Parts: sequence; structure tokens; C-alpha cells
Amino acid sequence: MKRLGLIVGAAAMAVVIFSACQKEETPPSQVVLYINELMASNDNTIADPDFNDYGDWFEIYNPGDQDVDISGYYLTDDVNEPTKWQVPDGVVVPAHGYLLVWADDNDTLGQAPHTSFKLSSHGEQVAIFDASGALIDSVTFPELDHDVSYGRYPDGTDNWIIMHVPTPGSANTDSTPPQPGNLYINEFMASNDTTIADPDFNDYSDWIEIYNDGDVDIDISGYFLTDDFENPTKWQVPDGVVVPAHGYLLIWADDNDTLGQAPHTNFKLSGHGEQVGLFAPDTTVVDTITYGEQQTDVSYGRYPDGADNWIPMTHPTPGAPNRND
Repeated sequence: MKRLGLIVGAAAMAVVIFSACQKEETPPSQVVLYINELMASNDNTIADPDFNDYGDWFEIYNPGDQDVDISGYYLTDDVNEPTKWQVPDGVVVPAHGYLLVWADDNDTLGQAPHTSFKLSSHGEQVAIFDASGALIDSVTFPELDHDVSYGRYPDGTDNWIIMHVPTPGSANTDSTPPQPGNLYINEFMASNDTTIADPDFNDYSDWIEIYNDGDVDIDISGYFLTDDFENPTKWQVPDGVVVPAHGYLLIWADDNDTLGQAPHTNFKLSGHGEQVGLFAPDTTVVDTITYGEQQTDVSYGRYPDGADNWIPMTHPTPGAPNRND
């Protein structure tokens, strides 16, 4: 009987010890928050509201229907040191919203929280732990360029992308870097009687349209236009002349050699046929066309814009997409 009592007592003690061990383990946090976007090299994307500095930052996203008060939580750039920086009282991630945290080593709470650590642009970790030390979310990020963020797309998913258009404090977007494009002599008219008058002299002069097929404006200050390939530097484009992204620049070939509301070259075009060339400042060929006899008030253009196909256009489109009608 004594032996049976010892066995029962030992079993009870084992249950107590096992239960104690279970209590010491940290359960996963029930709070759902995401480290949603971060920037580890912020040169001029966004300045913080307290110090007006361009510090590192990361964004916490709350997908839930209730605000989450993260007072007493921990943020860190090393998951092996989970309590590196404790969130001050009163910091809330709004429902379906975002909290921007500045990782700038200022260790304060102003208009926004500022951690006691910075992020490394060479890549490291960011993690958030709740007040009990349970991991809520973490990310290990790669080396990042200046003013490029790393974010979940869509928000809160497991898919991470490089973001060339950062979105601190708002929904992440799947962005690609703007692509520089090509310049084309896209349309011209060598005998303009009634089609369009220039805005500076109100004359019906010859004109040349340049088209930019890229995502970025192109400043053509210092480029050259000519009607003679043997003289590629015949007329130099003045400072401040830009061909907008996916847009058009109209240049008047009227021998006025000036820059008013529009540029005016120091040559005219021949309706009997000749050449038009656009050259880079180092005289590298950008685009050229050799054309034949032209009709009055009929332009000659690429169709569609930027294509190799040239057509006479009875409905000219100076400064607009070319038409084939």
C-alpha cells in the first residue's frame, strides 16, 4: 500500500513538473501584425516629422478590424536580441492601417516612434515581439539601394518585392523602375500652308515632331538638329528643352533660331525632299529620316508612333499620336 502511494505521488509530481514546464513556454502571440515595408537607405524619400531627418524606417500593418495598442511591445533588428527596443506607451496601429516607425537611433517618441537602432542597407532583420516576448512577425531583408523599399505585395502577404516607388504609411504597390526610352523624329511637315501656326510668330512654318517612347522625361538641351547629315551640328537645341515621357515636342523649322514658347531652328525644310537628323551632344546619331517630295498640308509620320513604317498623313497630328486615315 505504501508502495502504491509512492507511485501515485510520483505521478502527481510529474504532472505538476510537466505543467510548470508548459507554463514557462511562451505561446505564440494571438495578435496579427505585419512588418509590411521597410527602407534601409533613405536619402530623400521621406523626412521624419520630429527631426526632419531622412532616417531608416519600417511600416507595421494591421489587417484587423480593431486598433492594436503596441505599448510595451518590442522591436529589434536582431531576433536573438528580441527586447532591443521597447515601444513607449500610447503607440497604436490603427485597424486596417499602418504605423511608420523610424529606425534612426533616436530612441524617443515624438509625433512618431523612433527606435534605438538603425537598419543596415547591406541587409539584416526586423522583428516585432509582444510584451510577453512572443514573436509576432519578422523579416530578413536583402541589400537595398538608396530610396528603394522592400515590401509585402499585396499588404500582409508572404510575397516580398523591391519597391522603386515606396509607399510609407499607405498600401504597397507593385512598382517597376521608370524605363528610359528612345527619341524619334516622329512626324514633320515641309509645306505648311494652313495646318498649324506657331505660337511665337503666328506663321505657318515647317515643323518637326520628336516623340519620347519612355517612362522618363528626356532633356535634349545641347542636342543637335539638322537638315544636312554632312553638318550634324547645324542647330543646337537651347537649354531647358524637354521631351516629356510618352509625349511629343514640336520644333519649328522656320529659320528663326530662337526659343520662345517653342524652339525654332536656324533652317527650314524643303518640300522637294531632303534629310532631317537628331544627334546627341557628342554627335552620336539619335534618329534620322531622308524623305522625298512632300504635299502641302500633308505631314509625313511614323505609324504607329516610333515604328519604322512611314506614311503620308492627310490628317496631321502635331503634338499628338499619329493617325492612319
